[in-house]
Amino acid sequence: MTTVNDNLLYLVAKLYYEQELTQQEIGEQLGLSRFKIQRLLTKAREQGVVRIELVPPTDQTCKDLESELQRTFGLQGAVVVPGEYRSEQVLRKILGLTAAELLPDLIAGRRKIGLGCGRTILEMLDHIELGGRQAATVVPLFGGMENIEPEFQVNALAQRLAAALGGEYRAIYAPVIAGSAEARATITSDPMIKPVVDMWESLDLAIVGIGYSIATYGSAFIRAISEKDMDDIKNAAAAGDVCRQMFSITGEPCQLDLNARLIAMSLEQLKRVPMVVAIAGGKVKAKAILGALRGGYTKFLISDEATVRYVLELHGEGASRA
Repeated sequence: MTTVNDNLLYLVAKLYYEQELTQQEIGEQLGLSRFKIQRLLTKAREQGVVRIELVPPTDQTCKDLESELQRTFGLQGAVVVPGEYRSEQVLRKILGLTAAELLPDLIAGRRKIGLGCGRTILEMLDHIELGGRQAATVVPLFGGMENIEPEFQVNALAQRLAAALGGEYRAIYAPVIAGSAEARATITSDPMIKPVVDMWESLDLAIVGIGYSIATYGSAFIRAISEKDMDDIKNAAAAGDVCRQMFSITGEPCQLDLNARLIAMSLEQLKRVPMVVAIAGGKVKAKAILGALRGGYTKFLISDEATVRYVLELHGEGASRA
């Protein structure tokens, strides 16, 4: 026999799971405390009123997307993580874990490795497990900034990857932005800096993130550029960046005065690296990822299903207007 309590359990569960009301909102509607609603939801799970089943997308769906990415953009490889993630933090963790699992195969036999920075790369390094030692040298792909978040500390990230490999790293003791083009030339020719800059020409592998907004670069970067630089970036219709080098959604490098002052690997240099692995996801990055793919700035993409679908949709729309 159905009891009032059973009906109440069903009602609370329906409001919470189907109508997506908060526990506070349900409590206000039913005249019950939030604590009471929480207990009823727990009881609904225990009594089988609510049954939660996780059904992952079929592997074939993601494999088809991987094949389409490779075919459309001439990639050497792609890995698409199933599903759509509302939380950027959860997505970064998933992509970081995936990259950490793939890294041993991607790194095998590589001797000169360049590393970018970012929250997803930091997640990758937090979960990396590499067995044995590899005679590899790791270098940052651009200069650093003082007093910034851990995910942007390029030398520390390169050191962590080198330690995991059992190899060595070379730090770049230079800012990512010089005061002038002349200052950049002086800095990059310094004997302490030049070996790293020279190594950008002979990398076997580069591991990078894809940026989509200058606001995500960290406050130190924003403080280091002028108002004119900010205006130039806005007017250039930059879709994203790799190694702080900005490009449009078509993949064309943005022509900025800032470029002459950047102490960073150029997009042309990046295109010449035999293997460039980009780790990026989230629909907010779709235009940036599309620009990087069209420009040939990555050869292996690690992303998520929802983002890849959107990237391919945007690319199809652009092709249909051409």
